[in-house]
Amino acid sequence: AEVNEIHRGVIRLRAARTQVEDLMARAKGLDGADAIEKTGKALVDRLNALEDELVQKRVVDGQTVINYPMRLNEFYLYLRGAIDDSQAGITDGQQARLADLSERWQAQQKALGAALGDGVDEFNRLVRARNIPPVVVRK
Repeated sequence: AEVNEIHRGVIRLRAARTQVEDLMARAKGLDGADAIEKTGKALVDRLNALEDELVQKRVVDGQTVINYPMRLNEFYLYLRGAIDDSQAGITDGQQARLADLSERWQAQQKALGAALGDGVDEFNRLVRARNIPPVVVRK
């Protein structure tokens, strides 16, 4: 369930980031475009950093995993595989690891909520002031 939440969060993050980038491009040349560019870039950087904590988007095949470190979703998937392959049931270590991963996800979930909430709201205030349609974050 938490892996699904992570993936849904990344989908929402990517959709918001695309909208911010599109709005920054459309605002070029308008009055106040510099403020939109600055705020938008900061938000895009924040969203990129969050995505990088949640998923490893540079892995494209079974070989590139050597070059790029695992991210939160992959740790969950690895743990699930270890539990599924276990003949003895879930171990104390696996339960502790799940608790650790859940704690890390909760922290990332708060950061994601803040970026998609207050971060997007700040950007939207700038674009609305210039009569540009705002970024819409889906639930």
